[in-house]
Amino acid sequence: MGYRSEVHLGIDEAIVEQLLTFAGINQECYNLLFEYADATEKTKKGGIYFRWEHIKWYDSYDEISKLQKFLQEHDDHYKFLRLGESVEDVEEEGYSEEYYFSISRSVDVDYE
Repeated sequence: MGYRSEVHLGIDEAIVEQLLTFAGINQECYNLLFEYADATEKTKKGGIYFRWEHIKWYDSYDEISKLQKFLQEHDDHYKFLRLGESVEDVEEEGYSEEYYFSISRSVDVDYE
């Protein structure tokens, strides 16, 4: 089954065109972003927000490593957050004035 994560990615409007060009020449990255994401939304400022709710996010996967390399080249224009299955497993990268991700956890209890 494998270890799954919840992943959020915000792309600033400033690099949307570069992302679309990148995805256009990298089919596996296009699929990751526009086929496999649980949510893909254009923002009011012209950026793009992606969310994956239950994905195997491993650096060893070609599409993940290519996307991460692209993001690292544009460090000032994206925000990335990955929540692993373990409570302590949180990864946050990038900088954006358009996106802010905060983590809140809660416990729902139901018993008779």
